[in-house]
Amino acid sequence: MRKGLLISLLLIALPIVAAGQNAEHPKRSIYPKIYSYHVDRGPVLDLSTLKNSSCSPIHGIDSTITAYMQRHHIVGASLAVMRNDSLLYVKGYGFADREAGERMEPWHRMRVASVSKLVTAVGIMKLVEQRRIELSDSVFAKGGVLEYMVPPVHDRRLESITVEHMLRHQGGFTCKGGDPMFKVGAVDEEEVCCKVLGMPLDFTPGTDQDYSNVGYYLLGRIISTVTGYSYEEWTRRYVLSPLQCNDFSMGGNYLRDRQDREVRYYMFPGAKMEEDFHGGGVMCETCYGGNNVKGLEGAGGWITCAADLCRLVAGINIESGIYDLLTTESVQTMTRETDEKEFSLGWLDTNRVGIWTRTGSFGGTTALIKYYSWDGDCWVLLTNTSTRHYAKISKFSSELIMELRSKYLNSFAHKDLFYER
Repeated sequence: MRKGLLISLLLIALPIVAAGQNAEHPKRSIYPKIYSYHVDRGPVLDLSTLKNSSCSPIHGIDSTITAYMQRHHIVGASLAVMRNDSLLYVKGYGFADREAGERMEPWHRMRVASVSKLVTAVGIMKLVEQRRIELSDSVFAKGGVLEYMVPPVHDRRLESITVEHMLRHQGGFTCKGGDPMFKVGAVDEEEVCCKVLGMPLDFTPGTDQDYSNVGYYLLGRIISTVTGYSYEEWTRRYVLSPLQCNDFSMGGNYLRDRQDREVRYYMFPGAKMEEDFHGGGVMCETCYGGNNVKGLEGAGGWITCAADLCRLVAGINIESGIYDLLTTESVQTMTRETDEKEFSLGWLDTNRVGIWTRTGSFGGTTALIKYYSWDGDCWVLLTNTSTRHYAKISKFSSELIMELRSKYLNSFAHKDLFYER
């Protein structure tokens, strides 16, 4: 009798303890790893069929996200949650196209900005595994992969830049005076990079870091030069397709370039018009013409849906579920512990606690991936709106996910939306 009463009390107390735990601390995570679906379950269901009605409603989660969107004037957002390679939740909020009255659904696709860098880094690591390049290879030295891009007059330190330097933003490139990939008139991205390669480096490669879109664009050029394919074609064929990430494609620059199931993008209220990236004094909304999105390629050009980003993470997290594209060694190389003085490979940060973070933002979009390696949780949040607090929006989005984890960590239905509807 006493034993039965004790068990009953424990069953009542367990959810209370879970709800009050620190959702960021691995030692306090008690959610069991009960989901582990394998590749032999067959092909993933078409994510374009995912609807808001696919998810079991969770009391309170909608109001929390809606309040966040209202606070930051976000028109539309999409949230996906995966645990141990199983998609537990995915839902759209607000509008994909406010003017058309089109509500956001899970199948809507959005620009993911610098989250594209994670895709590029995975591609590079795949080439390393195939022994077609090495992380230690000098990129611009004699015989280097991109030797052909080096101008006759250049900083000799350029020849010491390795593949890993560029993956970690340690190549010596600088954004002082503005990011060269976003300057007005910077239409031909390869030409822009050639000009950058002819300028003095800001620091000796490997001795410091400076976030560099140029470096990741050049990593895309490494992929195309080594493989003989375009960056997009090779990445889709040998990185995304094996993971059944079928919703990725390269985005366009203008509203007229909008693709199938792609959202409409918005600036925050009161945002000023900017000069079109082509130059010539033509003014535009930053989200439609302010940046050469298509030209960024591996630095920021991809569009996809939140669920497909979960699928990508599932393929590079060494969980015993979805097919892993990379070896354990490669994943460990990408995600070894770093601090604020060093970027991870592709990921923005992989800290000592075990949280892997990748962010992205530019005109008209924000993107965030949070992966909690100790309990296999992956949270993806995409929006189709720039916010007034541009520099802090990733921090605010991370705080939202922390709040959602603390309140709803154990509330998701026991099903896998990759395979079940």
